[in-house]
Amino acid sequence: MPLLSDYISEANLPLQDGGTLLVRHADEDRVGDRVMFDAWRYSDPRFESYYRTQNPEAGPRYEAARYLLKFIKTPVACLTERVPGLPREEQNVTLFIGVWEVVGLPRPCGLGERDELLDIDAHAAGYIRYDPAMLHPSEALADLIGRLVIDWPKNKRRAWRHWAHRQDKEVLTVLTEPQGPYAPWRRQ
Repeated sequence: MPLLSDYISEANLPLQDGGTLLVRHADEDRVGDRVMFDAWRYSDPRFESYYRTQNPEAGPRYEAARYLLKFIKTPVACLTERVPGLPREEQNVTLFIGVWEVVGLPRPCGLGERDELLDIDAHAAGYIRYDPAMLHPSEALADLIGRLVIDWPKNKRRAWRHWAHRQDKEVLTVLTEPQGPYAPWRRQ
């Protein structure tokens, strides 16, 4: 099986610290994985609010990297194709949703700002927000958006962010058809 680092290198994205950060979006406890996946798949503006609004305690923070490779936890039932080799008991996969270039620092969330998808008062929670000018959607690996499925292994404490060179991921498959129409660079 190929490794995610092979695709990252082919796209000329950096693999060292401060280079490429892998980010996995999931929240089965508050909204459910299907709601989050559908928000991405159908370009729901709440998804953009969600990924731009972050807990400053979560690390590594986005601005520590030059590029973000973003993934979303996806219920297998949402896919239009079967993932070869996926154990029958596995109910979710990790689907690639795009690359963003980090070009600036976040700001504290202001009074009245919310994470609309999770329905959180972002200001009261002390969250930070990356304005659109700070996170630029990139066309790197664009042909793999909604198609590349990786293995994000389960462990005792599942981390939602990894440095690409420290936690390489196995590519399970590249689906024939994209699972969502979302192309982030077209929304500018």
